[in-house]
Amino acid sequence: MIAPFTGWPAAVPNYSRLPRLLRKAPMSLMPGAQYVGPIPASNYANNGGTKIGTATHVIVGSAASALGEFKSPNIQLSAHFIIVGPGEQWPDGHILQVLDTDLDCYAQAAGNYAPTAYIAKEFAGNVGYPMSAAQLESSAQIDAWAASIYHFPLQGPVAHGQPGLIAHCNPDGSPDPRYGDHVCPGLIRLAQISGVASRARQIAGQSPPAPPTPPHIQESNMIARNTQGVGYWCVRPSGAVYAFNGAPALGPAQHFLTSWGIGTPACPVVGIADDGHGGFTLMADANQYPGQPALYGITADGKYKV
Repeated sequence: MIAPFTGWPAAVPNYSRLPRLLRKAPMSLMPGAQYVGPIPASNYANNGGTKIGTATHVIVGSAASALGEFKSPNIQLSAHFIIVGPGEQWPDGHILQVLDTDLDCYAQAAGNYAPTAYIAKEFAGNVGYPMSAAQLESSAQIDAWAASIYHFPLQGPVAHGQPGLIAHCNPDGSPDPRYGDHVCPGLIRLAQISGVASRARQIAGQSPPAPPTPPHIQESNMIARNTQGVGYWCVRPSGAVYAFNGAPALGPAQHFLTSWGIGTPACPVVGIADDGHGGFTLMADANQYPGQPALYGITADGKYKV
């Protein structure tokens, strides 16, 4: 006899209360992973909806301990995958699939449910140690496979609620109250997620994302003290140099700026430095070589050199 329906929970609808014949049959099992389910129905939900990425967790223990916990009735904890670490009964990097990825695990609070549902990956080990090379490779394999099923971008770590690869904590390592208020997986493992994303893109045959365009340089007036005399020089992004408090007026003349092709919006002057001999050096940057501006010297006798 089926108990009378008493209404959905106020916070999150739990379709797992429906008779199993009315629920969607599990379908999404990763090829090559060892399926170790089922787990008690108290430890997951079947709410439907797609997944928008994967979430990295640390067990703070062994794969066996996590699996035992997930199989305990009424614990209300689970993950889709457990990735074995070194020195366990399974090989390092071995993938255990606990749940069909179409189901909702109980691992990251708001990140369990659509429209911001993630596939949870629990890694054996501790926050004080990095994931092993085998674990990283398995993580990338899971991400590449999951992205082919759910069509999320292989990028990360991204902010919670965004498509891609997340950590249980925020991208800066701080806890997120909406996602359980944890610092898991720790800063060491958090720093490994970008490499996992890169490897997953390689497995999926995707080109690496284009590097971001350097921001256009907007500098205010810059000064340099005349260490071999008195006063100081001030230069603007246009290349106009002004001498103050007795510093020699050395230029540069406008025709040299034009000849050098600097002092323009595309290649502004970004700095000035005393050369130690009564002259100065201008620095200009067209963003062709970020962090390596071109140098243009003006000597104490007013000669110009590049």
